[in-house]
Amino acid sequence: MYCSKSTVCVAHSETRIERFTVEHGRKPTNNEVAVLVRESRADKLAEISTERLRTQQQARLLPEERHALKDLHEESHESAGVIPHELSQAAESLQHAKEQSF
Repeated sequence: MYCSKSTVCVAHSETRIERFTVEHGRKPTNNEVAVLVRESRADKLAEISTERLRTQQQARLLPEERHALKDLHEESHESAGVIPHELSQAAESLQHAKEQSF
């Protein structure tokens, strides 16, 4: 089973831990928990294009997450090229120092 959201992953892990407890009559050790969680993970995709990965990730977004991502993307494009005043001053100082030292 592939976990696409952390709450789903936690619930799935808890289910596996409960099943272990029933089957073995005790709670699993930390190492056993790690194995149980690791076994529930999907295999990593060795070869996948960036576009395909992006498509898969975006398909798992909730509508409000998709909207927030879109807003963030737009904000980043609006502020692209805008250099904060402090960085602008630092760049000017660096340029001046380079001119003086070479």
